[in-house]
Formats: sequence, structure tokens, C-alpha cells
Amino acid sequence: MSGAGGLLTKFKRWLHGPPGVVLPPGTSLLELDGFLPQGFRHGLELLNDNQTPMDFVVRILEKNAGLPRAEAVRAMLDVHFKGGKLIPMNTLNDAERAAMQISTAARQFNHPLLCRAVSIDK
Repeated sequence: MSGAGGLLTKFKRWLHGPPGVVLPPGTSLLELDGFLPQGFRHGLELLNDNQTPMDFVVRILEKNAGLPRAEAVRAMLDVHFKGGKLIPMNTLNDAERAAMQISTAARQFNHPLLCRAVSIDK
């Protein structure tokens, strides 16, 4: 029976896709290669975790960061597979407002999602 159990485990892994990348909470994406979008000045920094549901991330990015659904899905996938994402916003005030709203919603639903406002000017 171990063969069938092994096959089931492989199927479950395939079904759920590859595991996501989780970076330490103190990570600054501004300091890592490959995360800084061209022209980025201010925005949101989101870091992946192993507990926050992907659909929750998409919904809060739509609602609080004003991203269209397709862009919110792409951002969520980047967070999951790369460990984090920098999302440009027009002003630091906009980023701070959105980060506060996202962090509050995450806490309300007991999700450990890390979202903070960042700026290259700081």
C-alpha cells in the first residue's frame, strides 16, 4: 500500500502546485535584486507566508490597493512564488493608507500577511 500512498502524496503536491517562497519578516525587497519595478518610488511591500489564503490577498489588493482583478492575481502569484512583491502607488500617503487597511484586514481574519508602506526616498 505504500506505493498508493506515495502516488497520492505526489498527486496532492501536483494539485497544489510548487511550494511558495517565504522570506524572513525583516526582509526588505528594496534591497534585493529583481524586486524593484522600474520607476518605483513609493508603494506596498508584501511578503509571503504559509497561512494567508491566496484569494484573501487578491481581494484585499483589489479593495485596498485599487488593483484590477487580473493585476491583483498576478501580484498574489508573485508574492507566493517569489516570496514578495513591491506594488507601486502614487504617493507614500496612499501606500501608508493601503498598508494600514490591508494589515488591519489581515489581523481581523487572523492572517499573518506582512504588508507595509515603503519608499526609496526614506
